[in-house]
Amino acid sequence: MKSIKTLPLLLLLLLSNFESIWAQSSVGLRNYIFSPIAVSPSYAGRTNGELNLIYNNQWAGMEGSPQTFLLSMDFMNAYRLGSNFQIFNDQIGPIRNTSFKMSNAYHLQMSDMDFFSFGMQYGLNNLAIDVVNSKFLDPEDFIILNGNITDWFFNVDVSGTYYNPWGYAGITFRNLIRTDILINNYSARGMHLYFGSEREMLPNWDFSYSFLVNWIENLPVDPNLHCFFKYRDMMSVGATFSRNSIGAAYQITAADSYKLFYSFNFPLSQLAYFTRQNHAVGISIDMIKPSRMVIESPLFFL
Repeated sequence: MKSIKTLPLLLLLLLSNFESIWAQSSVGLRNYIFSPIAVSPSYAGRTNGELNLIYNNQWAGMEGSPQTFLLSMDFMNAYRLGSNFQIFNDQIGPIRNTSFKMSNAYHLQMSDMDFFSFGMQYGLNNLAIDVVNSKFLDPEDFIILNGNITDWFFNVDVSGTYYNPWGYAGITFRNLIRTDILINNYSARGMHLYFGSEREMLPNWDFSYSFLVNWIENLPVDPNLHCFFKYRDMMSVGATFSRNSIGAAYQITAADSYKLFYSFNFPLSQLAYFTRQNHAVGISIDMIKPSRMVIESPLFFL
């Protein structure tokens, strides 16, 4: 599809190496601190009863910049079987990927304080490319003449995580089923390694950190570090570091059942010449408090 590009879109696709499409790894959420279920299906059920709504605008101000919407709901039953349902919508230029994902995890209690969770995530994806309303370098390209393009594909992720009230460590394998997408393109396999901990620093103040390494076929290894200070479970503020960006994030408990969060990232790559705005906002709503069952442990990232 050599010609479905404006100049800004061409830059976006080259710099992202098509990661948000072929790797089925959301540009804005693959290391997203507010939505750990996007990284690990082992997280399913850990925030029993929470509804999350997130909007992420990456490379804001550029034509065709990536935008991500996420809706997720988390449940846990009395047998420590967790479930999470997610709806993603990723768009970059004329390319849109909509995903419907179901995650299940069993949280095995190994001792009074220690758990191991095994999770699986099943995803149904719809990839669509709008070639009718796009600008072209070569309007005679045969793909353009065929009109809009759409394709459905399926993927499965698995993960395992050990955790206790003070920390966690785990691994996720992405896209175990290699799917043929459009013409001679295949879903890329990947892996996430992660660990983190939380410690009390002063009365009412805790310090937490997490380290996440993303590996996806044909892309550079992507390490990420998140460091946060938390005040009495009411407010968290901290910094994020990755191979391509640095940023800051903030979360506040607005009421007993509501949390609001915001993050800003500054690109360290050549994208800084085109945009310096990467924003994400979201809200978390506790739908069934106070009767819910929650397994105590630091959150994966915040």
